[in-house]
Amino acid sequence: METDSQHSSPDDLTRTLETLAEAVNYRDWLHAVTLPWLGRRVLDVGAGMGTMTDAILDCELVVALEPEAHYAELLRERYRGQPQVEVWEVGATDAAVSKRARAAGIDSAMSFNVFEHIEDDDAAFRVVHDALIPGGRFVCFVPAFPALYGEMDRALGHFRRYRRSQLAAKATAAGFEVERLHHMNLTGFFAWWANGRLLRSRGVSGGGPALRIYDATVIRVSRALERRRPPPFGQSLLLVAQRPGPPQAANSSRTE
Repeated sequence: METDSQHSSPDDLTRTLETLAEAVNYRDWLHAVTLPWLGRRVLDVGAGMGTMTDAILDCELVVALEPEAHYAELLRERYRGQPQVEVWEVGATDAAVSKRARAAGIDSAMSFNVFEHIEDDDAAFRVVHDALIPGGRFVCFVPAFPALYGEMDRALGHFRRYRRSQLAAKATAAGFEVERLHHMNLTGFFAWWANGRLLRSRGVSGGGPALRIYDATVIRVSRALERRRPPPFGQSLLLVAQRPGPPQAANSSRTE
């Protein structure tokens, strides 16, 4: 998880990550919309505690990119004995990542709620683009709507929430071709507004118990409804972008 030490509280971030890890239906939803676009050698940008990394352990190579020493050590312990997993303790804006990833034949990348933590996210987009082989895809999930920015965003160290046009422009400027870009989690839009703007909470109101109830009910309904078509707005944005080159077919065995 990319953070800025003067912009966020590590304790707030860790508590929130631990709480969100309990949202298993939400996690599975993100896995389902991401996995079809990934190849067999995947770069996980800002792996954090490994909650999302777990879904790609059947790949030939999983590179968990994590600059924070505390989380990098957690990842090493979590994946000890998993030879296909490498933990790189370095940030996404470090150009050395691109050269190392190309040498490893990285054919796809994913990132979940990370780029909002990176002050120079333009540099991070360029690094990920250059890390991929031609035709490689990047699946990037970020929070949407600057108007939703509230106390929880501040506590988590978010520099921004994204507009759809802004995210497309950043990906294109880095050299990507945008294949898919749409909002997700319509109900989460209202939940985030109430939690951060109305209640001015720095964490998940009600903690784990409330989140588990929300995850087991509202998220399951939202996922079912949004399977048919993306909502007109939502809490988050999902970007699928490709480095130009020979097309890389989606893995048909990984479908929602």
